Amino acid sequence: MKKNNYYIIASLIILIAAIIIYGAVSVWGPSAMPLVAALVIISAITIYVLRNRIDDALVTDELISRINEMAATRSLQITWLLLFASVIANLSLILIADNDLLRTRMLYLAMPFVINLAIMLLIYAIFRIYYTKMYTGSEDDEESD
Repeated sequence: MKKNNYYIIASLIILIAAIIIYGAVSVWGPSAMPLVAALVIISAITIYVLRNRIDDALVTDELISRINEMAATRSLQITWLLLFASVIANLSLILIADNDLLRTRMLYLAMPFVINLAIMLLIYAIFRIYYTKMYTGSEDDEESD
């Protein structure tokens, strides 16, 4: 199996598992936890087995490193943008809601997204500082000539 196919299949497995878990917890509540645990274990084992079937060459050169770097950067940017758009949409709905209970519940829904955004940006900043210091010897963002 090619590495790109592995990533697509693993993503689909995780997406399907998340949908099933969400549905099970929504319908059965806490009694769905054994199903959730079993599904997580089965999904992890399936992804692990598929990972061992990758037959692409394990050679890493500068081009492959650059492709991985660009894919990771774009993934981070798009994830941040989608989370930010979700937060803005949710906060907009909170402002126009008339029901205080609905407002409170929607605010609780928005908070994990805000926390996730903050943590993601903090992790990015930490790694940026670390690698800047590691490769340039300073904490400045600009490379010295």
